Amino acid sequence: MIETINPLAEVATGETSPEAVLRLARWLRANPDGWVRLYHGTAAHVPVETQGLLPTSARRRNSLQSRSGYVSFSIFPGHAEMFALLAFPRRSVTVYGVDLRVRELVPDLDQLRNQRAWAERCVRPTLAHSLAYGHGAQVKGAVSAMRLFAVRTVAPSRGATIGYQPSVGVATGSLSRAALDAVSRQRRVAI
Repeated sequence: MIETINPLAEVATGETSPEAVLRLARWLRANPDGWVRLYHGTAAHVPVETQGLLPTSARRRNSLQSRSGYVSFSIFPGHAEMFALLAFPRRSVTVYGVDLRVRELVPDLDQLRNQRAWAERCVRPTLAHSLAYGHGAQVKGAVSAMRLFAVRTVAPSRGATIGYQPSVGVATGSLSRAALDAVSRQRRVAI
């Protein structure tokens, strides 16, 4: 059974305050056997129903910064979906939910590094900071298929990568090309 009263909901629903992170850290320490529902997204063709979720390895790395030996999870199913769509463009993805004990979780150091580098947050490598600021955590090793449940499967979007064909322009001396370039230059300067 999932506990419905825990400070994770507080940090997930609004701007994270230091006090809320402190309450979350205290709750995590006091409840190592407490349950947290997290989400992971992957390509729909991956046989998760039989293999479970396997940890990142050199062969299964979809991000240069992902550390090997861990499975990453998000507190939001939408974030899990977004990561999966980025890792598997042009493929359907499935988001899985899993209920994990607090004691099974470790900080997602990859997301904390991003928070320090890109959001310029002063975060520490703790589980509370990982959940509150990085919106996720990791599990060392594989997660059994029996523990997972499918949340949704999403077809690839009609976004920027679908149907995109890179093109290379060749400069010509034609008046029409020069006129287009001049208009384009004016718009760029005006902005």
